Amino acid sequence: MLSDPSLLISAFMLGFLGSAHCLGMCGGLASALGLNAGNKSNRSPFQLLAYNIGRIISYCLAGLIVGALGFWLTKQVAALSVLRYLAAGMLILMGLYIGQWFNGIIWA
Repeated sequence: MLSDPSLLISAFMLGFLGSAHCLGMCGGLASALGLNAGNKSNRSPFQLLAYNIGRIISYCLAGLIVGALGFWLTKQVAALSVLRYLAAGMLILMGLYIGQWFNGIIWA
């Protein structure tokens, strides 16, 4: 159950901060549909349904393509697996640097 306030606050913040993405990606199309819906002769629930189904399918296909490409590349090039571990190590070092516990990544 979501009774923990920190979970509710983090869920709200994720949704709120993610709304900028939605505004940029879908805002123009949603505005165009909304302006077109003002014309009562063209108002159709099918338009809205078709738009949302198309949007969901296109995001699913884009995710499938990028995920399959990433999976294929990691199977073909063994060095990409090593890069994942190097990136994880660098993130840990950066976190330690930001926390001022380790300054070994600074070049003076």
